[in-house]
Amino acid sequence: MTGTTMTLDHFRVLLETHGAEASRWPDGVGDAAVILLARSPEARAVLDRAKALERLLDLADGPAVSADRVDRVVTAALAALPERRSVWTALADLLRSTATGLWPQAAGLAVCALAGIVVGLTAPRSVSSAGMTSSIAAAASAATVEQRGVAVAAFAPSTIESLFE
Repeated sequence: MTGTTMTLDHFRVLLETHGAEASRWPDGVGDAAVILLARSPEARAVLDRAKALERLLDLADGPAVSADRVDRVVTAALAALPERRSVWTALADLLRSTATGLWPQAAGLAVCALAGIVVGLTAPRSVSSAGMTSSIAAAASAATVEQRGVAVAAFAPSTIESLFE
């Protein structure tokens, strides 16, 4: 379909996809379909057949489903659901699993986190000038900042570079 023209094939696809009721057609195709219907007796015949099919489908009753069948389907669907477990149980099962082998990785991660906490809590509160040249000691002591009770030494890039000379 180009512009405001519609071919008979496009009209058939429109009817098969959206049905014969024009209110269900996408925006922008109604005008082109009206023009095609005004010009083509074959398009009008296709539309009449589609409307007749929809009337027959509307007359047909849906399948009769017994309450027993509904109960069996619902029971089978509920039985197929995995059992509910708490998050902690699922995590414990995952860590215990030998197939995935997550226990060693989890233990390693916990050790690394604990080591980081210990290093952070035991950092020196001040920078000592023992064993440092006077310029590095002065830069280090000037750059020491007290944050939440833990000293943080902030070295300037030039100070760090001078250590490697």
